[in-house]
Amino acid sequence: MDHHCPWINNCVGYYNYKFFYLFITYALLILFWVSATSFLNFLRSCASPDVLDFGSPSFMIVFCWLYCTLFGVALGGFVTFHTYLLIQNFTTIELVEKKGSPARGKSYVHPWDRKARLNIEESLGTNPLLWMIPTRIGMRGNGVRFIASDEYRAIMRTERK
Repeated sequence: MDHHCPWINNCVGYYNYKFFYLFITYALLILFWVSATSFLNFLRSCASPDVLDFGSPSFMIVFCWLYCTLFGVALGGFVTFHTYLLIQNFTTIELVEKKGSPARGKSYVHPWDRKARLNIEESLGTNPLLWMIPTRIGMRGNGVRFIASDEYRAIMRTERK
């Protein structure tokens, strides 16, 4: 499990993380598209005398543009955070657990970080052409067993000796 998402009212985990990631990415792209394409109308509406008249077309255009832009900025941070998690092969819970680990004097080695390309393939599938398409084609694994990183396996071998 990665986390519980109130937006989709469901837990996000191995089998639906790709769909969650695509959902927030596409939502961000749509918000920025609306902000970009309505910018000139926004500027014209700001200069309109009825911009402060609640319910007028000018007010609605300004409100819509501000809402989409501000929500897009906030969602942009969220997508950036999840892109970081995707590249590092972390779940949200693992990232929180990692922050408490250096307290004992040991540096943290993430057991599932197999470099960016393999980490992305773990969540989005093996075919880069299908990464941004909501499909399970090319997905591997069962969500229970994962391949550990070479660095982590080397540490575990030396600790066993």
